[in-house]
Amino acid sequence: MTTATKNLALKKASKLPKAKPAEVSWSKPKMILLDSIEFDQQYQSRSDIPSTAEYEELLTANTGWPFSEPVKLALIKDKAYVIAGFTRCAAALKAGRTDVLAIQAPMTRDKALELSLGENDGHGFRRTNADKAKAVRTALGKWPHKSANSIAKICKVSHTYVSNVVAKLKEKEPEPHELEPAPEQVLLEPPKPKEPKPKEPEVDPFDQIPDYVEHETELPTDTPPPIVGSPPPGSVNLTAGMRQKAKAIVGQLVRALDELNKGEQCKEALQHILKEIG
Repeated sequence: MTTATKNLALKKASKLPKAKPAEVSWSKPKMILLDSIEFDQQYQSRSDIPSTAEYEELLTANTGWPFSEPVKLALIKDKAYVIAGFTRCAAALKAGRTDVLAIQAPMTRDKALELSLGENDGHGFRRTNADKAKAVRTALGKWPHKSANSIAKICKVSHTYVSNVVAKLKEKEPEPHELEPAPEQVLLEPPKPKEPKPKEPEVDPFDQIPDYVEHETELPTDTPPPIVGSPPPGSVNLTAGMRQKAKAIVGQLVRALDELNKGEQCKEALQHILKEIG
């Protein structure tokens, strides 16, 4: 196929009528139990919720359905969601009704949202500017790449109104240089592990006892051997203060030997020394 032939084919294709989006196929109106209806606020396009008092009076005064329009339900995965008629359903519940006149059609969530944004344009309570602005903001958030004309068609407002809403949204957005710098993150140092306390050296009770000093004295050969436990010959004569101190030291020895389970002989010897000192 030559380039000229391709261009001719593309030109003819561009003149073909574009496929229209599939229309929603609504059911015939019938009474639907309120207990079987889902109320999802994402499909509530109003910002200012009107009072139900007027609708309650109409429902109380009439046994039938007193409104010209039925409630619209979107069938999504076997559930019926209200996309038009929130106020009428609320009034029916308050008036003690168990069902409402409704039409329903299967559709996607996006389609349900699209249809809900343009509701109440020609019936029901007149939409306020807040209602229209909410619908436009919702549509812009859902379809940010759509043109102002497309958003206006969905929300059933003028493209000028959409442009005004967009301009107001931009006014509220701070410029990059106006943004406050993010606070610096303070990195917390992990807690240092506690150093184990050094173990106190074990004290030998005998280290606290001063050495017993003796004078080097030669014992006469005819001197009988000393009695076990008696002070050796040539030891220093003790004063009262020294005697008290020696008594305390020997007492410590007795207790130490007792704790160390030394032999009874050593223990008896020390006790004998205590008696001699005392």
